[in-house]
Amino acid sequence: MIFDKKNDLSFTRDIFMGSQEMSKQIVNVLGVTLAQAEELKKSSGERLVEVTQACEVSLVNLSAEIRLSLDYFMTEKNCSVTEIFLVGGGSLFKGIEGLLEKNLKLPVKVWNPLEGLKLSSGILEADIHKSSSQLGVDI
Repeated sequence: MIFDKKNDLSFTRDIFMGSQEMSKQIVNVLGVTLAQAEELKKSSGERLVEVTQACEVSLVNLSAEIRLSLDYFMTEKNCSVTEIFLVGGGSLFKGIEGLLEKNLKLPVKVWNPLEGLKLSSGILEADIHKSSSQLGVDI
């Protein structure tokens, strides 16, 4: 999704690749289970370089798809994109912002869709923040 300066939705495109592709590559390259691959994406610790290298092909492909969308949008709307916000399960992959920044040559940040929202008294803040990366489309 691309929003204009007024925060109006200007463009949307589904890209049918993402963190599941990265998980599959981690499984294949590092010889771990799918559950372990998911955990390594979130907290790879000393294995960060290994995990990142295992996902390199997926990250390059994802960057290329994002770049195609950005180029199309900027040409059609005759405007520039100045930053990218990530949301969803893939945004939990430690270091993904830097990897995408390097490939896209744009600032990339993980978006917290709960930022600025006032939660109802019946909602436990700690519980909802556990799932905040999954709530971008809903919110």
